[in-house]
Amino acid sequence: MSKILEIKDLTIHYVTDDEVVKAVNDISITLEEGESLGLVGETGAGKTTTAMGILGLVPNPPGKIIGGEVIYKGKNLLKLSEAEMRKIRGHEISMIFQDPMTALNPVLTVGDQIMEVIRLHQKVSKAEAMKRAMEMMEMVGIEGGRCNEYPHQFSGGMKQRLGIAQAMLNDPHILILDEPTAGLDPKERVRFRNLISAFAKNRIVILSTHIVSDVEFIAEEIIMMKSGQI
Repeated sequence: MSKILEIKDLTIHYVTDDEVVKAVNDISITLEEGESLGLVGETGAGKTTTAMGILGLVPNPPGKIIGGEVIYKGKNLLKLSEAEMRKIRGHEISMIFQDPMTALNPVLTVGDQIMEVIRLHQKVSKAEAMKRAMEMMEMVGIEGGRCNEYPHQFSGGMKQRLGIAQAMLNDPHILILDEPTAGLDPKERVRFRNLISAFAKNRIVILSTHIVSDVEFIAEEIIMMKSGQI
C-alpha cells in the first residue's frame, strides 16, 4: 500500500496574552490507502486540534501551527494557499464536525447548502445539483422532499446525517470525524456508525472521539492522546 497521508512532527499552540497552551506537540502519524484510525483521549487531549490542523482550520488567532508537515499525496498542505486548500476541503478531504450546527447555515435551506457543496467542486447545473442533493438526503435516510426545510426543523441525529451527506458528496479520499456521535441517542448512534461503515470502504477514515464503542466499530488502529502527545 502507498502512503496517502503523513503527519510529521505537527505542533500547534494557542497563544493569548495570558498564556500559551501547547495543544499538540510533535505528533507524527502515517496512513495508507483504506486505513481507519481512532484518535482517542479525554477532552483537551488535542484530538480536535490535530484533526483541524490537517485541514488548516485551526482558528488563528489564537491558534498557531508552530511546526511540522501534513503531507497529502506528496504535497505539504500547510504550505498551500487558502485558495488551494478550498479546492481540497470538501472534495478530497472532508470533515464531519462534533456540532452539526457548525456545518449548517441556519438561514439557508438544507437543500441549498448541500447543492452549494456540489457546485463548488463540480461543473453541474443548479437543477442537477439539487437532484444530487436530494439523492444524498435519501441515501442517509432523510426524505429528499425536505430539501426546502431549514436546519432547525431537523433533529440532532438528522442534522448529523445531513453532515454526512455534505461530507460524502464529492467522494472524498479522506474522511475526518470529530466526536461524531456526541449528543446522539443510542438508536441514532448505531445508525450513524452503520452509515459511516458503508461510506468508508476504500477511504482513509480518521475518527476523533472519547466514546470507546465508536472506536471499536469504526477504527482498525488506535492512537491514545494525552496533553497533546501520543
